[in-house]
Amino acid sequence: MSPYSEKFSCKNDDHGQCIHPEKAYADAVAGVASKSDPAVTRDRKLLRDGKAARGSTGTTSGAFAGYRDSVYRELQGLIEQPVTPMLKPPRSVRTLILPYADRQRPDRLYMPRYVYSLVERPQWVVGDYLVAPVSPASRANVLEQVRDRPDDGQNDAGARP
Repeated sequence: MSPYSEKFSCKNDDHGQCIHPEKAYADAVAGVASKSDPAVTRDRKLLRDGKAARGSTGTTSGAFAGYRDSVYRELQGLIEQPVTPMLKPPRSVRTLILPYADRQRPDRLYMPRYVYSLVERPQWVVGDYLVAPVSPASRANVLEQVRDRPDDGQNDAGARP
C-alpha cells in the first residue's frame, strides 16, 4: 500500500548502526556506547575513533543524566505553574428539538436535532478580562453620532440642565 520501497539495506550516510529499534532503545537506556557496523560504514577512521571514545562512557552517561534531570525539572515547572489560556472560550447553549410533524406539510417528519447558540463570544485574555463589561446604556457613544435632545423652548438661555 505504501508508494515507497520497503526494502532497506541500512546504508546510511550518517554512519549509524543497523540494529533493531528495541535493541537500540535497550542500549541507550543501559548507556552502551554506539557501535557502528563495519559492513555498513566501511569507515575505518570512524571505527577507530569510536573505540577510543568507549573509554569515556562514564562521563557521557553522567552528562546524559544531567541533561535528563534538567529536562525533567523544566517539565515539572511547566506542569506545576498555573495555565492561563490565550482565548476565553465562548459560552454556548445546546437546545434539543424533539421530533415533530409540520401541520402544513403532514407528509414530513422532522427528526430530533440540536441547535447550538452562542451566548457569549470568545474573548482574548488580555488586560482586564475579568472585569465585568460596561452595560451598553451607560457607556459613551464614541463611534456613533450623539443626538441632541429636542429643544422644547423651555431653555431660552441655551444652558442645559
